[in-house]
Amino acid sequence: MAPLNRIWFAIAIIWLPSAALSQSESELVQQVMEYILENEETELDYTDLQLDLLGYLQKPLDINKTNHHELGLLGFLTEPEIAAILAHRQLYGQFIYTYELQSVDGLGLDRAKLLSNFVQCGEGAQKASLSEMVHEGKGDLLVRYKTIVQQQAGYISNISGEKTYEGSPFQLMCRAGYRYNNRLSLGLTAEKDMGEAFLSGNQGQGFDFYSGHIHYAHSGLFRSLCLGDYQVQFGQGVALWSGLSFGKSAEPLLVARRPRKLLPYRSINENQFLRGAAATFGLGPWELTAFVSKKKLDGAVGYDSLGQALSHSTLSLDGFHRTASELAKKDAIGEQILGSCLEWNRKGYRVGAVYALTSYTPGMQKPNSPYQLHDLYGKGYATSSVYHAGSLGKVYLFGELAINNLDLNTLSGIQGLIAPLTNTMEIALLHRHYRPGYHTAYYGAFREQSKVENEAGTYVGIHYAPHTHWLFKAYIDRFRFPWLRYQADMPSYGHEYLVEVQYKPSRNFVMIGRIRSQLKEANLPGDAGHLSPLVGESTTHYRLQARFNTIAGLTATCRGEYAAYTRAGGTRYSGALVFQDFAFKPLDKKYHLCMRYAVFHVQDYGARIYAYENDVLYAYSVPAYTGRGQRMYILLKYKPLHGMECWLRYAVTQYSDRSTIGTGNETIAGNTRGELKVQAKFRF
Repeated sequence: MAPLNRIWFAIAIIWLPSAALSQSESELVQQVMEYILENEETELDYTDLQLDLLGYLQKPLDINKTNHHELGLLGFLTEPEIAAILAHRQLYGQFIYTYELQSVDGLGLDRAKLLSNFVQCGEGAQKASLSEMVHEGKGDLLVRYKTIVQQQAGYISNISGEKTYEGSPFQLMCRAGYRYNNRLSLGLTAEKDMGEAFLSGNQGQGFDFYSGHIHYAHSGLFRSLCLGDYQVQFGQGVALWSGLSFGKSAEPLLVARRPRKLLPYRSINENQFLRGAAATFGLGPWELTAFVSKKKLDGAVGYDSLGQALSHSTLSLDGFHRTASELAKKDAIGEQILGSCLEWNRKGYRVGAVYALTSYTPGMQKPNSPYQLHDLYGKGYATSSVYHAGSLGKVYLFGELAINNLDLNTLSGIQGLIAPLTNTMEIALLHRHYRPGYHTAYYGAFREQSKVENEAGTYVGIHYAPHTHWLFKAYIDRFRFPWLRYQADMPSYGHEYLVEVQYKPSRNFVMIGRIRSQLKEANLPGDAGHLSPLVGESTTHYRLQARFNTIAGLTATCRGEYAAYTRAGGTRYSGALVFQDFAFKPLDKKYHLCMRYAVFHVQDYGARIYAYENDVLYAYSVPAYTGRGQRMYILLKYKPLHGMECWLRYAVTQYSDRSTIGTGNETIAGNTRGELKVQAKFRF
């Protein structure tokens, strides 16, 4: 029996008899995140969403006074579900108890039970003064430690005794915060990445990254204030959006963006935020938001013979400052943003206009590659947009049009709707067209590519629930790229579709089958011409999953997934993944445990398979399985004292097809890679 198998077997024998059910605030948040992340295949930053959910748990929304926008901010409700809740309230009057949500036509039993934790009846509208917020709020301190157990090449000394990485092989993050609901927030975050110096060398001041904020929200004329680090979210994310935005997923109706305008920045991404001041003022249905930001970015800068900065060619957005070359790029570029948003809101329908002026010091260098012909360059640019979102009857409409420097050749936008076709079927329609010359530094719009540019497409999503036990989900997205792309020397096309069937014969068992396929055009491999012919490159994933909940509190999930990848030129590769999950939540105990054992065989990176993993609170893990081997992770949560929670997570991957793991400074001599996380949270 392999080492990982022995570990798995031993843990199962020890923990299985004590399994039972309990849920704390953090567990409820993790339940929501698992639902959302189960349908995602990219690692996004969910810190702000998780913190907001904790705020709603501590001070729930008043279900009798809340609106479409506030319910949307919870993240797990679709537009038809929100519309069903509001229609039920209008038809039958106010809710007396939250369990009445189970009677809402169009809201499933599981979703109603989950929602009941974040809402209440009759108390959510109580106002509190600033003094009351300060005295009645809740504070917390979070400390997280992360490291790779095996030694990596960047930390090994050469014959001269020097190491490539300046610092120690661990990540350390500390965050202190004080909150009242989602109306008052004060916070300070400090973080160093693995390989960065700490209290030595180039980081004598301590941590590599510091972030702080003060956020206050009110319902009067002065509605919101952010000082320090913050995020802005307007419209559909075409013109200006920092922070979380979801891509295509197995929830085909979650395509409309739900902007929160101003919110404090509480994460550890060192680039995707604004730094300065922002405020929102309101009078009746009108709201005006104004903001100013000034911060430093990492990047490669060119200099003249006198050492004066001329322009920058690239931005480095990974936030790493471990090596001499990475440190040379640190804070080399200045970014300044001045902007505003004017919005009119009438009976839940919002119409707004955004303007932002972005400048860089030094300016952007004109790129040389043909596919970058339309990229912006120079000192900066202005972005303007108009947007709308809201319900007209049972139809939810949304859209945004944006433009750079009032140049019609950059006019880009998105329009969509979500509507019921029958009592059991809803549809989402969306069309977007982003010009090759359009550019914005902060974006969150629905898209296929990594950036909001050089893309046009039409998306259709269907959600069909013909019976209590059956649920069908599907979407198809057809897209094209009007200009050249990286590794595509001509305009190209593509499509993606997903079909998912869920069968749930009881509350304790659900089975899911899914097919997801994508086709894109790319250059013919090996062709050295300037205009290489394009050929199709396709990937199809087949998934079968079963989940079982026992009355003892044990949740077991088994999944098998197969991937078929055809590289441009016709070479075929395959990939397969099988895993077994267990979650133990003992009743009236101070601990719970999650674990997984997975076996995989993936022939090529193009056939990689993603799978969400449970992680410590405010962290996220969606690893890509490649190569051949096995992987296991164990997550233990323990509450030793009132107001204190601790997490321990260990994930290990063991490969059978290689003797080294990783490349460059990340290389590990051996076939095993283990990651350890330890986290503690103190509440006061």
